Parts: sequence; structure tokens; C-alpha cells
Amino acid sequence: MPDDTETPQPPAASPTSQQPIRTARPVPTVAQVPQSASAAPVVGEVPSDLLAKILADAAQLSGVDAAAIIVQKAEAVEWSDSSLGCPQPGMAYMQVITPGYQVVLAAGAATYDYHANARGRFVLCKK
Repeated sequence: MPDDTETPQPPAASPTSQQPIRTARPVPTVAQVPQSASAAPVVGEVPSDLLAKILADAAQLSGVDAAAIIVQKAEAVEWSDSSLGCPQPGMAYMQVITPGYQVVLAAGAATYDYHANARGRFVLCKK
């Protein structure tokens, strides 16, 4: 007796049933990210010219010779906005991550907490 049944075939894939293939874009390296000519990249160490300006400011405020001021902390940071972590009442700030530095100095009995951006603008943060 002949077999009248057909062998079942898998359903044909329809063009609309396939999901698009998504590929991740590579993250650019530091060398590939365009840098502004006027802003030095933040690399973890406070530039010597910026540190010298901050020391001079602290010396003027404290009356202590700049050579006698102790650098307690000098490190690269990313501030959460353009206030550099020291917002002033009544001021508006750009809400962008701002690369920069924090420098904490001891001059005599006083401590000075300076916050700076990567372009060299600094503020004495009085909290």
C-alpha cells in the first residue's frame, strides 16, 4: 500500500520575521576625540602653570609665602556642572560634565579648597 502522507517540511522563513542585526559602534579612544586647542586634556596631574596661579592666590589671601604653602591634594576630577562644585546663589550654570582639578592647600592654620576647570579658570570653594 502506497504512503499518501507527505513528510512535514519546516515553515519557510518570511522576510518580515527576521530581526535586524545590530552591531555596537566602537567607543573612540582619547586620541580619536577632538581636543580644543586651548584646553589641555586632563591627565591626572595639575598643570604647573595652573598650580602656580592657585598658589599665588592662596599666598595673597593668607599672607603666607607661596613656598611655605603645603599642597595637601592636587588631582584631576570631573565636576558635575560648570559651577566646578561651588555653586553660588542666584547663578545659573551649564549642566555638563566639566573636566578639571581640585587643589587643597594648607597655609598656616587655614585650608584652601580650589576648584578649577581644564582651561585654567579656578575658584576658591568656601563651603
